[in-house]
Amino acid sequence: MPSIAATFVEPNNGAATADEPHPTITSYRDLTIVESGRDPVTGIAKSCMFYHVTADEKVYYGVTTRNKRDLSFDEFSHLLQRVRDEEIFPEVPRDIDLKLAPDHLGEFNAFVKRPGMAHYDEVIGTDFVWKELLHEAVIMEQISKTPHPYIIRYDGCRVRRGRITAIFLERLDQTLDQYVNSSADGSFEPLDNDKFLAGVQSAVCTTCTPSGWHTTT
Repeated sequence: MPSIAATFVEPNNGAATADEPHPTITSYRDLTIVESGRDPVTGIAKSCMFYHVTADEKVYYGVTTRNKRDLSFDEFSHLLQRVRDEEIFPEVPRDIDLKLAPDHLGEFNAFVKRPGMAHYDEVIGTDFVWKELLHEAVIMEQISKTPHPYIIRYDGCRVRRGRITAIFLERLDQTLDQYVNSSADGSFEPLDNDKFLAGVQSAVCTTCTPSGWHTTT
């Protein structure tokens, strides 16, 4: 498996520059949009934040008090500002061999876990976002050493400019909600509760080490 050894060094050139062009937005599919604070009468969101991730893993972030449907794609583009890499992406740890996700993996054939941007406006200027991503990456590296059928497969991390930009996990055919509602009458195959709980307990036990390290989800 491709990996980055503890001695890995790559130029860290993730700072945004003043003359950096805005990304071109041509569709809502180019954005992740989070609306908040809906008016109790009209149901219209009082504000929305949005972000765009480029092919080379650069993140642009914007926020507005206007309704998203009142904005043209050009306006979305001009509201987006580059987020500095050091704000949201952790540096590659020097004390672990980081598994690299294959280049062919993307949004359509894997579940891509990126830095949490939904409430980025509340943590701007702190180390909260990149520390969360680093914590998850380290946990998945450790869990992947003992694969278990009740734990999602870890396919590695993506690294750009010397920093972890995303975690890649196995993409399943259905979400839990889709599974529950997969039949016409909303029913699904009953679970063997004892067997299911035994499997979950077994999975939890595989995440424990003699030093007491563990994780929960």
